Amino acid sequence: MRQEIFNPNFIFVSKILSGFLNPIYFFLNLFKTKSSYNKDKIKTIVITEYYCIGDIYIILPAVESLHKHFFNAKIILICSIEAEPLAKNIEFFDEVIPFNAPWKEKPLNLIRIWQARDFASSLRDKDIDLAIDFRGDIRNNWFLYQIKSKYSIGYNFTGGHYFIDKANIFPHHLHQKDRALNLVNSIGVKPFIKRKEQRRNQSGYIVLHPGAGDSRRTWSNKLWIELIKILSDKHKIAIVKVPETKDLIDELKTDNKSMKIFSGDLIDFNSWLKNQRLLVGPDSMAGHLAAYLNIPVVSIFGSQNPELTKPIGFNVKVLKPNGNCKHNRKHWRLCKECINMVKPSEVFNVINQVLKIK
Repeated sequence: MRQEIFNPNFIFVSKILSGFLNPIYFFLNLFKTKSSYNKDKIKTIVITEYYCIGDIYIILPAVESLHKHFFNAKIILICSIEAEPLAKNIEFFDEVIPFNAPWKEKPLNLIRIWQARDFASSLRDKDIDLAIDFRGDIRNNWFLYQIKSKYSIGYNFTGGHYFIDKANIFPHHLHQKDRALNLVNSIGVKPFIKRKEQRRNQSGYIVLHPGAGDSRRTWSNKLWIELIKILSDKHKIAIVKVPETKDLIDELKTDNKSMKIFSGDLIDFNSWLKNQRLLVGPDSMAGHLAAYLNIPVVSIFGSQNPELTKPIGFNVKVLKPNGNCKHNRKHWRLCKECINMVKPSEVFNVINQVLKIK
């Protein structure tokens, strides 16, 4: 199975960079105090997950396992500024620190890299015993190196094995959740997942969350409108108002009393979603949040492989077009034409299956 996690061009460039830096850090590491892993001495753990908000929910089984294994340790999450409000509501994190990684933005420059180094250096005051990054990105590994924790683990798929104490082989064929569990298992942390009952909110709304960070991840407005028309005859519908759905909501111009437009911040959305019946959305944060809250999810994918990033929950159904993408796409992984091949009638049928409606 070929890897579908990183852009192949990025892998090529990063491995060249890693090879260039190898002798430099080999020399620097000669003067680094050698440390070994000791479970009994782990009092403070730092986890870096500062890309997408949904990624935090995907790695939670690994975080919960760490919480159980190191029951006296403080767990600190380094996440994006956007994710901070939701992350603070997750019970397994004792502290949440916001950080916007400069390599998420363009153009990348030396000033931003230096600022990231200063930020990582400021974390040294917290006397970190264990630092963990699940992504396998050379830039993330470099960030861990700047923290100077007593011990660090991660993946070395794009290079930079010399930045971390335990560099594991990257299992690119595994779901993101399982890659995280695999990493913590490498230091003896066994999976521990406390099972919760599925919420059954029969009086709640069927929630449509068309928003996604990349427009190639979601349906066209035409298809959302078609699904709304099919659903509105028998179901209470709510559509989530986010910047990406402004045009869709304007286009609807509905006076349909059975349809609600939800508007609020992430904390409001988190509280409101707990009481809803089902969520329909693309491969994005909302699906992962709903699955974490034990709300049924219907997740629409395009050309990307759902077995690597789909929401994990009690009742999650994934729809995607049959076969491999054959379109002339510009993105190495995402395809707008592919996701638009999934028909609203197919989504409607799966919704009825999930809700057990004949």
